[in-house]
Amino acid sequence: MEIETKKIKTPIGGHEVEIKEWITGRERRYINSAYLANQKVSPSDPNSKIEFDIDTITKAQDFALETVIISIDGIKENILDKLLDMRAEDFDFINNMVQEIVGGKKEEDIKKK
Repeated sequence: MEIETKKIKTPIGGHEVEIKEWITGRERRYINSAYLANQKVSPSDPNSKIEFDIDTITKAQDFALETVIISIDGIKENILDKLLDMRAEDFDFINNMVQEIVGGKKEEDIKKK
């Protein structure tokens, strides 16, 4: 199975970033698992809350970025480092696009087709 990709340019630095247009269910499951790693909820306690620690969120975000981004400026190595070294505005632009892909289409968008 071949996953379609697209190339986008960052708004400030003009970096060309190739990203997947969609992810597989397996990839989504791994990303969701990364977000929930080390989190515990007690179903018997109605006041139980999930508390995320920043390291868990950062690791899950890193995994999502590495899963969706194919290359930056044609280079496929050290994707995360290249992304983290970009201007914050470019990082946010790419991260938002990745989160949309990871989150998938909303149910109402699927029903429209």
